[in-house]
Amino acid sequence: SDRELDELAREALPAGRAHDWNSAMMDLGATICTARAPKCLLCPLQTDCLAAPIDAPELARRAREHRAGAGVPAVPFERTTRYLRGRIVDALRDVPPGVSLALGELIALLEPIVPADRVVEIPAVASALIDEGLIEASATGLRLA
Repeated sequence: SDRELDELAREALPAGRAHDWNSAMMDLGATICTARAPKCLLCPLQTDCLAAPIDAPELARRAREHRAGAGVPAVPFERTTRYLRGRIVDALRDVPPGVSLALGELIALLEPIVPADRVVEIPAVASALIDEGLIEASATGLRLA
């Protein structure tokens, strides 16, 4: 239960030194107990660690299996929201100061360079850019903030 987990956590931490303990654990993870090359033989917690010792050949085998088993094809950059956001900002960057670009004009500008099925997302992505303060909306259209 949540209460039992909280109790175990309190028991594991030195009284009044939780910050020091957490910092030490992060340092250990950054320098000794790294995901790619854990140094179990140097670890001060080796005797209490359920994962230790991990030998280098076993770690390499697991890494190969993980990469081979990923099986998730990479998404082409042109199909990402990041790409679409960049194209919107690029288009608005070319608009002279004090001038706005109507949403329909923005869509027409981007249609040739954005995957056809992503064009419908332009209004939502523009809205997110407005919410983030990167672009502004006015009665006449959109412009960089």
